Amino acid sequence: MEAFPKLIILGSSSKFRRKVVSENLGPTFNVETLSPDIDEKAIRRDTAEDLVEALSRAKADAVRSKLSPAQLLYNATIITGDQVVRFKGEIREKPISPEENAMFLQSYRNSTVEVVTGLCVDSVKTGRRMAGVEVERVTYGSIPDDVVAAVMARGDSAHCCGGLVVEDPDLSKCIVSMEGTLDAIMGLPVALLLRLMKEVEETQ
Repeated sequence: MEAFPKLIILGSSSKFRRKVVSENLGPTFNVETLSPDIDEKAIRRDTAEDLVEALSRAKADAVRSKLSPAQLLYNATIITGDQVVRFKGEIREKPISPEENAMFLQSYRNSTVEVVTGLCVDSVKTGRRMAGVEVERVTYGSIPDDVVAAVMARGDSAHCCGGLVVEDPDLSKCIVSMEGTLDAIMGLPVALLLRLMKEVEETQ
């Protein structure tokens, strides 16, 4: 880890990604955030894997274009990511209404949800970039209506792909099994991130 740049620019407004980065990399790196503010709906792909990778790369481009002169001079690392839920072949992004949010959550009853996450790691100094994708699976049992209502009342569900807040205190009790780590399902798989950072450094 000593060879890594000491500044990370997280291209995300997600408090979940900031939490994961701060908890896992905060002791070693200075972490700054810079929102990409791209039109995600303008980027479409046929598969969830291709979509999250394309969005992650587009966000890295947007963040790089916003860097200050001081940040450009610094040997920093840009980290961007995107995530979608794939459910029965349908790609789900953030719900567009409370009604869709509720429908998403209700549909996960007694079903398996795939969480597809893309990451992009970009060296500011060299312009070298690596990207990767992970797929995690969460299987739910019964999700009562009062749980759906409680999840939505907290507000975070409206800002998460597929309306899914896997760590929600009520919704988490409905999990039957989970393939993957919580950090990955929250939007930033730490093992993949560290591998991409290492690969970016090794190509310099």
